[in-house]
Amino acid sequence: MKHTKIIHLLASQQSVDRVSVKGWLRTRRDSKGFSFLEVNDGSCLRNIQVIADENLGNYPTVKQLLTGSALAVSGKLVASSGSNQSWEIQAQEIAVISSAPDSYPLQKKRHSDEFLRTIAHLRPRTNKDRNVSGMRRRTCWFSVSSVQWSVKIRRCGAFSAVDSCRGRS
Repeated sequence: MKHTKIIHLLASQQSVDRVSVKGWLRTRRDSKGFSFLEVNDGSCLRNIQVIADENLGNYPTVKQLLTGSALAVSGKLVASSGSNQSWEIQAQEIAVISSAPDSYPLQKKRHSDEFLRTIAHLRPRTNKDRNVSGMRRRTCWFSVSSVQWSVKIRRCGAFSAVDSCRGRS
């Protein structure tokens, strides 16, 4: 099954019977009989909540997962009863692609720029770096598209009268 980006799931208008998401575990909270996992794939800043029931075959493994573990989650997209999110995934299967070690440096809390410089290979996983990268991408797109728009106008002759007055042809 092809996986869906979280940004598309969060923008969904209706529940979906079968979805698949791949991403990194941002946080895990355990409760009696189930766990809440927040997963992010980098497609947006928001996480999607996954509910892992104790009836999963690998639930003991899920309870041992740490922040930064890579997961593949399959389940049902349903409306959330929580106040901060509109959708959540009720997991039917959770595959652990890679477990994070106990020494994984990124946690849910904010980190200083000095600390992030020491772990440059993990910096793209932080919200701050994703925001800056997104702003840079949109700025580059705007500057390139505005130059292309200007070239198209010149080619179609919209500026031919102005250019001829200035001695250009």
